[in-house]
Parts: sequence; structure tokens; C-alpha cells
Amino acid sequence: MDSDLLEPVTAFKQKFKDKCKLETEKYFNDLVKTSKVDVELNRTTVKKYNVKVANMNKVGKIVKRNKVLRGFLIFFIVASFIASLVFFLNVNNSFLGLTQPIIIVIGILTLLLGVGLILLIVLLVNKTIKNNSAIYNKLNEEAEALKSLGYSQLESLCNLFDWGMDTDICNKTNPSIVIDKYFDNKKMDYLQGKYGFNGCANMDHSTLGVISGSIVGNPFLVLKDLVFSWAQKVYTGSIVITWTTMETDSKGHLHSVSHTQTLTASVTKPCANYQTETYLIYGNDAAPDLHFSRVPTNINNMSDKEINKAIKNDAENLEEKERKSISSGKYFTKMSNDEFEVLFNATNRDNEQEFRLLFTALAQQNIIKILRSREPFGDDFTFVKDGPINKIESKHAQEVNFACSPEYFKSFDYDDVYARFSTHCNAFFQSLYFDLAPLLSIPLYQMNKPKEYIYKKSYPSNYTSYEHEVMANSFDVKLLNNKEAKTMAILKTNIIQKDGGYDRVLVTAHSYKTEILTEFITKVGGDGLPHSIPVNWVHYIPVTNQVPMEMKCSNTTRNGVIENKKNEDYNILINNLQQNGGVSFRKGVISFLLANGNDVSKEVLETIDKYIK
Repeated sequence: MDSDLLEPVTAFKQKFKDKCKLETEKYFNDLVKTSKVDVELNRTTVKKYNVKVANMNKVGKIVKRNKVLRGFLIFFIVASFIASLVFFLNVNNSFLGLTQPIIIVIGILTLLLGVGLILLIVLLVNKTIKNNSAIYNKLNEEAEALKSLGYSQLESLCNLFDWGMDTDICNKTNPSIVIDKYFDNKKMDYLQGKYGFNGCANMDHSTLGVISGSIVGNPFLVLKDLVFSWAQKVYTGSIVITWTTMETDSKGHLHSVSHTQTLTASVTKPCANYQTETYLIYGNDAAPDLHFSRVPTNINNMSDKEINKAIKNDAENLEEKERKSISSGKYFTKMSNDEFEVLFNATNRDNEQEFRLLFTALAQQNIIKILRSREPFGDDFTFVKDGPINKIESKHAQEVNFACSPEYFKSFDYDDVYARFSTHCNAFFQSLYFDLAPLLSIPLYQMNKPKEYIYKKSYPSNYTSYEHEVMANSFDVKLLNNKEAKTMAILKTNIIQKDGGYDRVLVTAHSYKTEILTEFITKVGGDGLPHSIPVNWVHYIPVTNQVPMEMKCSNTTRNGVIENKKNEDYNILINNLQQNGGVSFRKGVISFLLANGNDVSKEVLETIDKYIK
């Protein structure tokens, strides 16, 4: 067994953290070398751009200050004319105790002040604004030209970015964790037939991204799903009521008094809710009859002193739980390591023998290191073991883009491109590694190599339903969703037929249209009478839409697709497919929708094959 798998936290700190940085830098430098971009020339361009932007911002501030000044001057002009008018209208009156000559002089002076300020604006301020605005616009044009130049200088590099670069770097960083190019049918068959995994059958989940791999032959998946669920939403409504009462005042006079009251009411109704969820699935035969779950504790927000105190207090509670479980026949037996028992907190386990088989002294030590180490993530993960299937869902994984588009790295600034690439790849490896860390912490998992599995001789499709859903979700949902839908769509797929290297699948979009309904709630007002209060709420009505999709894997890279676009025949072909429904290329897979009901001829498929060998 690889010694790096025995103590994952230590291995990360002493080896893999720095190795990932080095592999990322090497991978990027190889791309730069292949692209033949002139790095220093681009840096010179960016430096000129930054100077232009800095000057543009300075001029922009001058323009802004002068516009503010003009606003103040206009205010004083208006005030001056008003003041002058007031003084002239009161020239024959004793205004403010002033004599008539003084009133006339002040009126003339305020009038001249207004005229003078108008001349100041026309002759100086407006001219300054106009001149500086022209300078600003010229600088902006020059800056945009430099930015365009920067993009063109880095075009050959940015075209080389492709899906799967981050997984390539992971494979180079830690060869013990093997990540596949695709989630293929054999691994799907293995997970389903050997471990009983059937995750894609969940109709409320649609796969946005999938990564498959293995550790010592034991398979894992990282899935990013769009998840539908029903939430509860409170809708409110209100009416205003008025009534009149007769009251007697202190003098004994009777008079009417009007009263006003706002009556409010609310109703709670189901509301469609969509969110993304990223989680890891791992299959292993070790301890096949063991089930448990644990959720994150609050120790990330506690000091070491507070953690130790909590361990002491909770250990006493576990002893009480042990006594009660024995009397009830559940037989929970607390382990001697209080720190592990309290922090891991998997007390709902159902097989003490297999639990101890998994969590040896070394495994306990490794788990404690993960949980107590605040860097990089600490205790932020859920761990569910359901027989041979293990599920890890962490908070940090929700924040990492496991299906990062190559377009994300595109920039006109070489150093910005590298910063984006380096930050993403290091975060990707770190997140994946620490999702696997609780599993790597268990030596028995690494020692348990899977037995030989008899695969099916053939499969009904070239690609798994997960990869089908990923490709369906790569399209604009408007191309697939029902025209009446007002919500997002959960996309599910069914294979229609396998034709050579092509899969034709039927994509079904499950979504909801809405209508506004009104519910009337009766409440008694201050007038003592019942009132009906209307509350409008949204009613969700399920709708579906189905669109056929063709997809095929190729060895073509993203750069190859970009190069193909230079071919006129290829462009005509792609434009025709776009008009028919849409085209998507991702992870070496080309797919196109048949949204308009037009089939794709065999000749067209053969033509596509020429370009995506």
C-alpha cells in the first residue's frame, strides 16, 4: 500500500500541497511553450493598458468634479435670479429694513452674479468638461485597442485550454488517485452490479458535472447535481377597513370619529426550489454490513480549550447512551478514544465489530487530524456509509467549480490567465483531496482491493446516463424547457438507440408553469365585523418537454474545434445543426439537439466524423 495513503493530512502538508503547485506551473508552462506566445510583449501591452486606464481614471475624476461644480453653479444661478427678482419686486417696500437704493444695488449685484456664473459655466466649466471628456474618450478607445491587442497576443494560449486539465494535474500530483477521462459504462456497471449504486434514477436530480476515478481500484464519483425540492413560502395580503363611531367630548357634545385599520393575513404554500449539490460517492467492500452517518460539528468555531471541554462533557453523555442502549438491546458500545467518539460522532452505527474494523487506532488518529485541522477546511463534511457505498458531502466542495469551462481562463493579461489557472487547479485538487481524505484515512479501505468483476459483453449505450445528462445540461435550458415553464428544469435522459459511436437519447425537461390563485382569509376587524382578506399565491403546475439529442465522443480537443471553424464547410454544417436545435462541445464530446423534429442524415453524421476524429 502507498505510504502516502496512510496519513492523508500529513501527506498533503508535506508533499501534495507543494507538488500540486509545481505540477500546475509545469502544465501551464508547457501550454505557453506550445502556444508560442510572447509573454514579455503581452506584459508590455498590459502595462501600457494600465497606464491608459490610470490616466483615464484621473481625467474621469476631473470630468466628474467639473460636472459637480457645474451643478452647484446652476443652483447658485437659480438662487441669484430668484434673489434678484425678490429684491426688485420689493424695491418700493421696506424690505428687510433696507433702503430703496440698497435694495436696488443688491438686486443688480445678485443679477450680475447669476449672469457671471452663466458666463463661467459657458466659457470655462463646459469647455473644461468637453475637452476632458474628449481626452477620456480617446484614452478609453486607446485602452480598448490595447486590450484587444492583448487578447490577440494570448489567443493561441487561450485556445489550448480544455476541459479536464485540472484532472490531468490531479493525476500527476497524486498517482494513487486515478481520475478517468469519462465516467464509462464499465465503471457504471461495476458500481451498480457490485455495490448496488443507482443514483441517476432520482428524478429530482439532474447531473451538471461528473468525475469518475479510483483509489487502489476502488471506484469513486464526484457529482454536481441540480436538485429540485419543495419549499414552503409564506404569502401575505392586506385590506384597509374604515368605520365611524359616535363619541362624546369633554363638553358633552356628540360627534363622529373615523377609524382606519389595516388587516393582514397570510397563507403558506409549496414553492419550487432549485439548488446545486456537489458530493462524492465511493464504493468499497470493506465492512459491507455497516451503516452510519455523521454531520459536521461546530468545532471549526471553537478554540482548542473549548473543544477539549466539549469532548469531556460529551464523553459523559456517550457513557449514559451506552448504558441505555444495552438495556434497550441496541448495543452501542463507546470506544476508548473519547476524542474520536465525540468529534466523529457516528453513534448511530449498527455494527460495532465492523465499525472497529474500519476505525483502527491509525484511522482514528487520521480522522481527528482532519477534524481538528482548521486549514484548509477542518470539520465541514457529512459522511454516510450505507453498506459498501460511502457518501461524502462537504461545504468546501459546494464552492469549487468541478465543471470549469475553459472560457473562464480567457483574459488579455498573461499574468491574470496564469493566476486564474493556478488558483482553480490548486483549489480543485485541494477540494477533491479533502473530500477523499476521510476515506483515505481508513487503512482497511486502501488494503481492500476489489475482486474481479464480470462485465457485460455489451451495453445499450456508448455513454452513461450521467454523461448524457451532463451534455444535456450544457445547452441553454430554453432550448429544452417547456415554452410555458416559469421555473428551471430538471433534465433526465433515456437512450433511444446506439448507432455506432453515436448515442441518440431523449431529453425530458421537467419543470413547472405557474398561475396566480387567490385565497380569502376571514378576520374580525376593530369594527367587530368579519372581513375577507384576499391573499394571492403562486400555484405550480408540472409541465414537460422532450427533445432528442445525438452525442458522440471524439479525440478532438477544444483547440481542434476552434481550428475546424476556419473551414467553411464545417461552419456551414455547424450552422445548420445550430438552426435545427443547437450544438455543444465539451470534454471531447460533440452533441446536437434535434429540437425542430428534423432528423440528421447518415451523410451528415459521416461528415461530422471527418472533423471529430
